[in-house]
Amino acid sequence: MEERRDKRNIVYFIISYVINNLASGVLYDTFVNYLQEAQTSIATSFWAFYGYASFISAALCVARAKDRL
Repeated sequence: MEERRDKRNIVYFIISYVINNLASGVLYDTFVNYLQEAQTSIATSFWAFYGYASFISAALCVARAKDRL
């Protein structure tokens, strides 16, 4: 019974992760496209921040995973 619950939780997590990322991606792209029309420098800094945040998040995940091994 516990194994079935674990599988269901994993499926729910994946579904919520996909929906969350799709929604945030669409909203973020829409916002950045608007900013490109309004102020190009601000839109560029948003893309830079997005890239830096992704890289730092990945580095933290790798560092955390190494601590557990």
